[in-house]
Amino acid sequence: MKKIVLTLAFALALNTLSAQNEKIETKPVGFNQWSFELSGGFNKPQRPMTSGYYTTIVSPYTADLGIRYMFNNKFGLKTDFGYSSFTDKDGSMPFDTKYYRADLQGVVNLGRIMSFENWTNTFGLLGHAGFGLSFLERKDPTYLKDKMGNFMIGVTGQIKLSDRIALTGDFTTITNAKQNVAFDGSSPDNIQGFN
Repeated sequence: MKKIVLTLAFALALNTLSAQNEKIETKPVGFNQWSFELSGGFNKPQRPMTSGYYTTIVSPYTADLGIRYMFNNKFGLKTDFGYSSFTDKDGSMPFDTKYYRADLQGVVNLGRIMSFENWTNTFGLLGHAGFGLSFLERKDPTYLKDKMGNFMIGVTGQIKLSDRIALTGDFTTITNAKQNVAFDGSSPDNIQGFN
């Protein structure tokens, strides 16, 4: 009986050792999990604006730097930092304000969900939404800085140029909470909720 127990113990030990030596093969993911985004574009502040202050219909300029991580080929997270400049249009009272923001957003690969790969490998579509912090700053005639929270939602079209590079076009709307001054920085805005 002792020999049988020792033989079984020895066999189990060898089996365990051989199991630890096996290489575990991992399948390649098949898509880029990490994406770095650099973008520039235009903006249009809607409200609040002080009476007599306004911008052009499409105002330059906005810049954005973001990092996106996809958990799988449909869902991911994105963090980004943005900058927008708001300036007066001819006929408006003069102003120059800057809008800074940092956000954390969920990302949905709408192109994958809608099976774009069945008819194209060139075009993609992402949806994104999330929350963040924003700052509105004016330097003249007196320094002013307004801190607020924001909610944003948007959609991004993609044109694949290579396996690692895509050209994108994005439309995003941002609403602010606890904004104390208008985007021109010239009048108070005491709406406490999202505006």
